[in-house]
Amino acid sequence: MKILICSDGHASADNAIRFIAKTAAACSAEVTLLGVVEHPGDESALAEALGRGAQILRDEGVQVEIVNGKGHPIEQIKQRTQQQNYDLVVVGAERKTSSPFALSTKAYYIIKGIDPAVLVMIGKRPELRRILVCSSGQPSMDRTIALTAAIARGSRAEVTLLHVLAAPPLIYSDLLEREISGVDKLLASNFSLAKNLRNEKAAFEELQVPVDVKLRSGDVAQELLREARRRDFDLIVTGSSLTGGIIRTYVMGDVTAAILDGAECAVLVVRNAAQVKSHNFLFRLLHRLFP
Repeated sequence: MKILICSDGHASADNAIRFIAKTAAACSAEVTLLGVVEHPGDESALAEALGRGAQILRDEGVQVEIVNGKGHPIEQIKQRTQQQNYDLVVVGAERKTSSPFALSTKAYYIIKGIDPAVLVMIGKRPELRRILVCSSGQPSMDRTIALTAAIARGSRAEVTLLHVLAAPPLIYSDLLEREISGVDKLLASNFSLAKNLRNEKAAFEELQVPVDVKLRSGDVAQELLREARRRDFDLIVTGSSLTGGIIRTYVMGDVTAAILDGAECAVLVVRNAAQVKSHNFLFRLLHRLFP
């Protein structure tokens, strides 16, 4: 696995480094620590922060390459990911109280602008223990499952796969609640949703990652965030898609944006495998997991 960790020298970047360090070590990841000087005079402070971050990684046994850049951080990150095939880009983010955006606009632009999956570290977490995966119920989660499984194996984290059904009319709400309580019954059915959930569960288990499947009904983002808070998940995994046309960009969608705006933990945004250039990540991952 190849990981690019982006640092601007702020405390949020240090939190991101600490959060991913043990997982990177367990996955024998190749890690690049990228620091970008945006304003003249910040060189010494950033160099000190990069040295501190590199030491955190080395203390966990991670081999790390430090790369320095100058200019606009987003452009530097985009350029780096175009030059190297990274599997994961890690950034720290802080909550904004005087902005229409919950996070720094840089975090949103990074998610929309680069090919690799992006892990946004929100707040401070001592370790990665529990992962909540947002299931779309569609047969397009291979890349999400492969990356999440690698992270889960490396951190020995528990994985929960959550699918949120559309809220029914009020007169049927009690009936749906009774049906939702029987997840095993749904998974044994012949509905297309059940088949896709079974396939997702089986894909995790083939990668030696046990997974717990749960169902909820209502607004997708609200239910995911409610579940994440209820069980104190450390990482939420969701997706984004690629627009067509001359200018290619990623669209987070309302669900992913709402998760980022409301999450109190790290959020991993993974690209749709059918819509991005292949880095042969799954094959390299399987080779590493099962040599």
